[in-house]
Amino acid sequence: MRDEKQLRQIWGTLAFTRLFQSFRMAVGPTKLVIAMLTVIVVCLVGWVMDICTEARPVGGQQQAILTPIILSVVDFGKAAQLEVYVTEPEKTIRSIEQYKQQGHGRGVFSTLWNFGAARFNGATVSLLKLDIANTLANIWLCAVGLAWAVKYHTVYSIVYFTVVTIVICVFGGAICRCAALEFARGEKSGLTEAFRFSGAKLSSLLAAPFVPVGIMLLLGALVFFLGLMGNLPAGFGELITALGLGCALLIGLLLVFLLTGMIAGAGLMLPAVAYEGSDGLDAISRSFMYVFSRPWAMLLYTLTATVWGTISYLFARFFAFLVLIVTYGLLYLGFSCRVGGTERLASLWPRPEFLNLIGTSAEVSMSWSQSVASFLIHLTALFIVGLVVAFVISFYFSASTIIYALMRDGVDNVGTDEIYIQLDEVRDKAAASNIREED
Repeated sequence: MRDEKQLRQIWGTLAFTRLFQSFRMAVGPTKLVIAMLTVIVVCLVGWVMDICTEARPVGGQQQAILTPIILSVVDFGKAAQLEVYVTEPEKTIRSIEQYKQQGHGRGVFSTLWNFGAARFNGATVSLLKLDIANTLANIWLCAVGLAWAVKYHTVYSIVYFTVVTIVICVFGGAICRCAALEFARGEKSGLTEAFRFSGAKLSSLLAAPFVPVGIMLLLGALVFFLGLMGNLPAGFGELITALGLGCALLIGLLLVFLLTGMIAGAGLMLPAVAYEGSDGLDAISRSFMYVFSRPWAMLLYTLTATVWGTISYLFARFFAFLVLIVTYGLLYLGFSCRVGGTERLASLWPRPEFLNLIGTSAEVSMSWSQSVASFLIHLTALFIVGLVVAFVISFYFSASTIIYALMRDGVDNVGTDEIYIQLDEVRDKAAASNIREED
């Protein structure tokens, strides 16, 4: 018994090494396909919303196409360039105008995408250099970018982030299910099986993030209402505020608790549904309980997954860069056989760079055939970039699923190989087994 207890203690300290399986799991074809579909849908929604809120000159004035629907375009052009928004808020309007002119009228999604990608790359490189301060600064800037979007494009942000959250819940739940089956039983599930589970547990997957957010908004509204009561005349407002301050502080404490649990345990909610097949409330309670029961273990697993994910991301990006640059180099040799050929290639396809896989295109006049060729090449390069982003998404959900299994094992003493299996999956496997026996 003593030896067994010592072995369990040793295993408990080394369990985090199982997170290194996340890279192999993330490159699984099924999970990569689902993650790529996530990227396509998220970008398509943002692209459509940017088009729908694009300012067009009508009657000498700039008016939005869907002004009555997307009210946030009233502030289109009043927002800050995100870097300046942090350091010099007073330069907000002027900097965003310059940013939009340089970006040829890019919309909210395009602005956030380019800014977020730059900050993500900066945080990754800084983490690899062990420059923690710069890493945290880039992460903070990403949060500021989201705050910028919500503040200056409120309705746009509410619509877009709600749709994106639903998409991530559905597709992320499918990835987590694939990762859970592979980690628990070594099974490789297909697209049909993954989306069948995600569809069956749709309400649970959606409830996991939306219920805590809804509760926080409701509690925040109560404190806000108390603040409104403070405006009552004849001194009644001040008295009501003073009498309700104790309740407001309790609500503030609860909000801090919920916010901490959401930030630390958000990655455990979808894996909880994938592993347990439970409802959204159970997933919320499990994620909060695991985080607050073993915070140091959660921190260790998160740091391990972050460092390993950084290395994996750089490897995936470097691999994609090699594919692009080798292809570009061979094409360059072919184009160089003709005078002026290399300039034609540069105009069609800018040279890929490690931190800019698409390259920086120059403004040159093109014929219709060159424009079509440039568009197709750009689309192909975007597909390669999308694969890198898809890998990041797949890795995140795979690592989160492993962390959930390890946390459940540590808190509830439930083995990582115990997983919920749907009845229809059991029937399908039994039918397949019978067919093999008959053959």
